[in-house]
Amino acid sequence: MSTLKNQNLIFLHLPKNGGTTIHSILNRQYNSENIHNIKVVNNSRLSTKEFIELSEIERKKIKLLKGHMLFGLHEYLYGESKYITFLRKPENRVVSLYYYLKNKPNYKIRNEIPIDTLTFDDFVKDINIPELHNAQIRLISGLEHGTEKEMLDQALLNLDAHFSFVGLQEQFDTSIIMLSNLYKWGIPYYKSLNKGKYKETKINPSTLKLINDYNNGDNLLYQEVEKRFNKKKNGAFWLPFKEHQLKLANRIYSSYKLKQIKKLF
Repeated sequence: MSTLKNQNLIFLHLPKNGGTTIHSILNRQYNSENIHNIKVVNNSRLSTKEFIELSEIERKKIKLLKGHMLFGLHEYLYGESKYITFLRKPENRVVSLYYYLKNKPNYKIRNEIPIDTLTFDDFVKDINIPELHNAQIRLISGLEHGTEKEMLDQALLNLDAHFSFVGLQEQFDTSIIMLSNLYKWGIPYYKSLNKGKYKETKINPSTLKLINDYNNGDNLLYQEVEKRFNKKKNGAFWLPFKEHQLKLANRIYSSYKLKQIKKLF
């Protein structure tokens, strides 16, 4: 079996889970001619069809595939592939999604809902879109229209068989350090991208219950992955040193002087 370094890597970007920042880290690890992004076309659909219809020559070049997608696109790549993804607690993801839609007039699902007139409570209560209901197990399972149990069971099977790493948005720095250590990428310095600008939202108990009811499968998946993640984290004696390195690297990367130097090139 080939090593992780020799396998294709697929980043399954779950919406509002810190994925844009992860894209920027991944882009530094691969040559641009070996990267293919699944994109939103005309604010209405994903470019999955265009990817599938690429010529054999073009698909053979791809070593990193990333974007919003259902699990399963590894079948169209050449050679062995492994997936990575990041999970987020459903209540945090739903809050982030709400404010993202408020501030992104061109986002593909925004035109489907009257977001400008909706309070957060009404958004959760009245809007029925896949992005609000078990979105994480839906994409990881590849079962777009499965039942909650079907999607959760398949998502767990897929994680065990096809994923080399699953991080947690709530432990972002620790996650990207562990991912970078797995793939020997060095210090994964970054600047936060596409981060929502909103005050911390205190969710009404009744609304929180609705979120958890609608995302029971996502919650169960998160709990299982969090348990596995913390077990690996607790065994990584080198993590505090790496976390210190990352904080220092991020400070330098975001510094004013470095920005001025970059402008010269």
